[in-house]
Amino acid sequence: LQARAMGSQTNREFAKDIYAFAQNQKQVISYAKDIFNLFSSIPKDQYRYLEKAYLKIANLGLTPTNPYRQEVNLNQEVQTIQNNVSYYGN
Repeated sequence: LQARAMGSQTNREFAKDIYAFAQNQKQVISYAKDIFNLFSSIPKDQYRYLEKAYLKIANLGLTPTNPYRQEVNLNQEVQTIQNNVSYYGN
């Protein structure tokens, strides 16, 4: 198994595939980091609007009168995803 994972003489295609997948993952993580960097450029009032929009019910497009979460801290949501991106990016 180790020989297969390392791309031994008998299975170079496997090594090529793994390398291609890793390169794709690296690009996805890079795009995610770019997106998160853009959050800091959003004006405060627009950011608050996004926080309110985050609570909307997707299929109805309406803010519920008694939502499970009364408010959302979008910074915290973004930070959580950013942490995951950083973790898997390393």
